[in-house]
Amino acid sequence: MRLWTSVAGKTVEGEYVSISGDRVILRTPQRKQIKIPMNELIPADLEYLDLSRPPKFKIDFRALSNQRQIASRTGTTAVPTVLQWQFGAKLKQESARRYPHELEIEYFAIGQQVIDRNKYILLARGSDTFIPSRENNRSHAFLSEKKVELMQFIVDSQARGRKKSGYLVLVRDKRGSVIQYATSNEWLWRNLDKLKVLPIGAFMDNRCNRVYPTGPKSSKY
Repeated sequence: MRLWTSVAGKTVEGEYVSISGDRVILRTPQRKQIKIPMNELIPADLEYLDLSRPPKFKIDFRALSNQRQIASRTGTTAVPTVLQWQFGAKLKQESARRYPHELEIEYFAIGQQVIDRNKYILLARGSDTFIPSRENNRSHAFLSEKKVELMQFIVDSQARGRKKSGYLVLVRDKRGSVIQYATSNEWLWRNLDKLKVLPIGAFMDNRCNRVYPTGPKSSKY
């Protein structure tokens, strides 16, 4: 329930239900439905309606990599593989409906221990803002300049290191409310409250609880 105001100064309490043509349908505290012409509402109420029914967006997580070469030493049989990753996100509105409000796109890049697939790592996080418009084709893409190095190597016949494994991308409106998300693993979204307070580089389980990394298995007697 909220208070709606007309340009004439009249107010009515009601809950937003839907829009029919050029009228907004409200449900009063007495459970009655009333219709109000949208051109009779003040700008603040029209903005509330816009924010209450955001358009749909196509969300993509961006991950670009290049391999850094490590010179092998004499007698070394296995040279570590090092990938340098840059992360970001892309957002594109699926309709042409006008939505002149700022959006924030935030991503979380997730890694994984090679030796233990049940241990995850918060590799990076970043965000950017934009307002959908005809000029920007109602889309926006960004990529972090900071690179994250992930190394994989073999020691005592055991694969070790870290690898990229997943992501969570959030879209927030100007109120800070998440209006849409995309993820590789639903548990990241379900545990967002814990994920967003983890420091970069932290190890976690699939409930976003902080854990210790798994050490290599003993191969010597």
